[in-house]
Amino acid sequence: MPRISLAAITRITQPQTPKLKGHIKKENVIVLIDMRSTHNFVDVKVAKRLNLFVYLATDIKYVGKW
Repeated sequence: MPRISLAAITRITQPQTPKLKGHIKKENVIVLIDMRSTHNFVDVKVAKRLNLFVYLATDIKYVGKW
């Protein structure tokens, strides 16, 4: 079952959260290195803008405190 952290969902990170500059289809993106998430997730707005195939995961477990 895929797991995603609260930081990945809300885009709220701590200063110590590792971030890298990356590219998807030649567009600049910021990559969040999230050790609590088990899969790679792309913001839906970015996916639509870049015309990426979107697989909607229905069995996702949230990791962290709400």
